Amino acid sequence: MSDTRGFTLVEVLIAALVLGFALGCSFYLFAKCSQAIEASTNTSVALNHAETVVEEMRARNDVSSVLGESWSTWAANEELNTLDNESVQVTYPSGTSAEPLEVLVSVEWEDDSGRSREDGRGVQLVTFLVDH
Repeated sequence: MSDTRGFTLVEVLIAALVLGFALGCSFYLFAKCSQAIEASTNTSVALNHAETVVEEMRARNDVSSVLGESWSTWAANEELNTLDNESVQVTYPSGTSAEPLEVLVSVEWEDDSGRSREDGRGVQLVTFLVDH
């Protein structure tokens, strides 16, 4: 009579394969979650920067001072460019003589993989300003 306690080599190999697959999936999921957290953080920072520009515009109460400002320079002086290759752009889609003045604030950046606005790395805010 033979003693049949223990596992066969095939059972051990199958268990190791299943464990390796589970660990691989776990590491992949962890990496994807880390990327999602970074993208979410960067989007929040960019949105905060765009809101800061809009609030400065509203605080001026004068459309001519808004139009006369170089907002990308203003943002750099306020140290709002903290993301990789971040740029702040302000455009006036309806023209500079529209009443109310339509303002589009765009903040773009690159992530670690080098993707930029063309790949969805940017936020835009639209607001309307009235001369007081």
